[in-house]
Amino acid sequence: MNKPILGILIGDGAGVGPEIIAKLAVQNFFAAYCRPVI
Repeated sequence: MNKPILGILIGDGAGVGPEIIAKLAVQNFFAAYCRPVI
């Protein structure tokens, strides 16, 4: 079965969103559940 594609919005570029998304992407957090599009 194919994993669903999940669009992820980082929000305010000066906020904490980009930092959180970068940390989760490096840890392959999303890989087990979906195909992320950032």
